[in-house]
Amino acid sequence: MEPLEVTPSGLGPAERPDLADLYRRSGPFVTVYFDPGTSSEIARREAEVRWDDISRELEDQDVARPTVDRMARALSRVSDVDQRAGAACIVESEGEVLLLETGPTPLGHDFSRVGALPALGLVLEWRQHDVTYVTVRCDLAGADIILHGPRANVLLAAGEQGVKDPLLHQAHSGGASYPRHERRVENKWEHNAKDVVDVLDALVVSARPRLVLFGGDARACGLLLEDASPGLRPLLQEVPLGAAQKGGQEHDREAVRTAVEAVVAADTARLLDRYSEMRAKSLGVDGARPVLSALTATQVETLLVTEPPNDERTAFMSSDPVAAGLEPQEVASLGGQPFAARLVDVALATTFLTGGAARMVPDLPAEDGMAALLRFPV
Repeated sequence: MEPLEVTPSGLGPAERPDLADLYRRSGPFVTVYFDPGTSSEIARREAEVRWDDISRELEDQDVARPTVDRMARALSRVSDVDQRAGAACIVESEGEVLLLETGPTPLGHDFSRVGALPALGLVLEWRQHDVTYVTVRCDLAGADIILHGPRANVLLAAGEQGVKDPLLHQAHSGGASYPRHERRVENKWEHNAKDVVDVLDALVVSARPRLVLFGGDARACGLLLEDASPGLRPLLQEVPLGAAQKGGQEHDREAVRTAVEAVVAADTARLLDRYSEMRAKSLGVDGARPVLSALTATQVETLLVTEPPNDERTAFMSSDPVAAGLEPQEVASLGGQPFAARLVDVALATTFLTGGAARMVPDLPAEDGMAALLRFPV
């Protein structure tokens, strides 16, 4: 089996059709990002005070009280949706909650906006971390294997997990038969390790994980490394079991998160390198005006964009035909009815509506924090 080759890109309507559906809807939209504070009683009380502030902000923007209350009820259920949620996003329009999404870490600030487009930049950034990976808890009987996907996890077993076999775990008292007993034990260990590798090889082909994180019994981990196929070996990374999960199925959460973030950062770096190469061939542009022009011409393959905190830059777009520009006349000249929205939201919406992909890039070194890889030259 050959090593996995991955070409980094962004997320678009093919990968995230639910976001594309949101951009196809008519507004106005109410978008709120909120740190729910579910970790302690004090944090929850602080969250209630912060929500009161957001409620007043929304009412000042003519959002009806029933809408505010409906959003509050949905956010109160965040801990039921994801007990590890550090942040949440909710999008509402015309009496309906359209999106309730959770993020892994607190934002440190709350955000509310009423506008013609939903503010989905942070949601897109969260989803970039939805990397498919595998965790493997090894012992001499085999392994518990969990495939972690963007929205679901699958638990598998390999070897003789759950089989009560004294040969696997009990020491022999010695004597003339000791070498034979030891060989039988080692044969069982090696057989189970090969079974683990076979299951992982099948997962690499079918699910295309970006990482295989393993930990547990030192001897079993060593056998896994020895037997790993060429396609599996580059994906393997040892991660310790968390102290609270000894004997359980979970690895240290912080170590797993760090490993996943490293993959995301590496993909972003490779995509930026590709952008530099493409720009040298006139297949890349940067700056808000050239990017919006390219989006209108359906030239954009991948949008690269940074969303600074409290970014209130404005642009204009229409949905029929799909067009975008920094001035309303640019959109109107193409036959559209221009409406105003935040620049970042216009760029993301136009990307999804023209079949492109987008990637959020922190501190993007480009004019206006915006660049694009093109399908065909300028």
